[in-house]
Amino acid sequence: MVSGHSRQDEHRSQGIAPSISWVSSPNTVKYGSLSVADGTVDVSCPEHDGEVVIVWTERGGPPVSAPAGPGGFGSKLVSRSLGQQLGGSIVYDWPPEGAVATLGMSGARLAA
Repeated sequence: MVSGHSRQDEHRSQGIAPSISWVSSPNTVKYGSLSVADGTVDVSCPEHDGEVVIVWTERGGPPVSAPAGPGGFGSKLVSRSLGQQLGGSIVYDWPPEGAVATLGMSGARLAA
């Protein structure tokens, strides 16, 4: 399920696309909620106070736990890209029922 404000600005979409594609990487299909028939992913895109937030929530898959270690190349690339290009950040939560990734970024930087 996807919910949130409609965005028709092509340039904004290009700025977010690499981060979304990393969050929705094959790991979701291999190990996460989409590795089982009843698993789901919900993507919501609320906006408030000039910040755009994308919340990726997995449910119905195998139990999850926080990965050991600092994260790999992809995690670091997304974090740096969001911070430097879009004035944002990414936060991961690992409840047993499914991974949650919250991407926050400046609406003004997306519009630039």
